[in-house]
Amino acid sequence: MSIGKNTLRSELAERPVNDLPSPGDAPDIRIGRDVLATEAAALTALGASLGAEFSSAIDRLFGITGRVVVTGMGKSGHVARKIAATLASTGTLPCSCTRPRQAMVISAW
Repeated sequence: MSIGKNTLRSELAERPVNDLPSPGDAPDIRIGRDVLATEAAALTALGASLGAEFSSAIDRLFGITGRVVVTGMGKSGHVARKIAATLASTGTLPCSCTRPRQAMVISAW
């Protein structure tokens, strides 16, 4: 499940004319509107790319009877912590986050 640059470009090309910045707007307003329109197009393209793989992943998550451990280093570690916090705080799944090196040490015991 991936979204390529061509998909995003086609979404941007289909953007309605009234979503484009007005010529009289200040540069920061034009840039802000363009950024938001680009992000909206990316989310639309991402939504269109959801398929059976996404549904399968959701089914697997809700089929878990134990605890979910999410891991990552660097930027992916930040994302992992946010995912774990969201799952735990919403009561969706018992979840925690650990660094990959800690997981290796724990599994070696």
